[in-house]
Amino acid sequence: MLRTYQVNAEASGKKILEDISLDIHPGKFTAVLGSNGAGKSTLLKVFAGSLQPASGTVWLGKRMLKAVPAKELARKRAVLSQHFHINFPFRAEEVVMLGRLPHETGDKVDQEICKLMMEKTDTLKFAGRTFTSLSGGEQQRVQLARVLTQIWSVSREPKYLLLDEPTSSMDLMQQQQVLELIKSVCGEHIGVLAIVHDLNMASQFADNVLFLKKGKQVAQGHLADVFQKKIIEETFSHPVKMIPCPGNRCPFVIADSCKHPTAAEATNKMQDQSGRQLHFKQNKSIS
Repeated sequence: MLRTYQVNAEASGKKILEDISLDIHPGKFTAVLGSNGAGKSTLLKVFAGSLQPASGTVWLGKRMLKAVPAKELARKRAVLSQHFHINFPFRAEEVVMLGRLPHETGDKVDQEICKLMMEKTDTLKFAGRTFTSLSGGEQQRVQLARVLTQIWSVSREPKYLLLDEPTSSMDLMQQQQVLELIKSVCGEHIGVLAIVHDLNMASQFADNVLFLKKGKQVAQGHLADVFQKKIIEETFSHPVKMIPCPGNRCPFVIADSCKHPTAAEATNKMQDQSGRQLHFKQNKSIS
């Protein structure tokens, strides 16, 4: 299990995360939801080991994360950042093969895994193309193939995939396909932590959810227990409507209007409508 315990994180003297404890279980998809500035990406960096918390601990199994050698850690957890830059003219297949650098499995095995992951992400058709010539969504899928290649093995040893908005540059169909793929790889004893902006996508694929607001936990737990109107509205400081959707585990969520009429405004509106109706009837009788 990959877990944080009472983690606090700071930047420029400002608290970004406050007492966050979260477990990522192999075989489970955990979604982190919250508005911009909630601390989601900071939490992902803490889990990845690229940011040391001001206090609290991060554990990989029975060891503290900072005690795990870098090469071993790279074989057990992979990170897909929201922003990535490649300035060299690498082909897409070369970018994916970078994921095998921590391994010593030989060229044949590495190439087989690379091809398999490109097939899973529907990027094999881009294999010979320069990475920088691809669209944003295509690049994102190639990078997903890379991180899957990085942790893929026949071993049942727990592994972890950390994803920062993995579908942000994709169209609707690609989002669905990619999240279905991410959900399916959980079956390979992989624990997934993903920052997701689309509440309805999260409700469709996540097993567990953490709601964050200004660095603090609003709620966490199994999807069915915490995916509630009150919690969502508190997290995003915005009213929502929950619409039952046959076949879905959770209701469909849409943003509601921020402006609701006061009692006085509602009364005035009714009186105005009544006055207009009376005026219309009088005019009609005269004509």
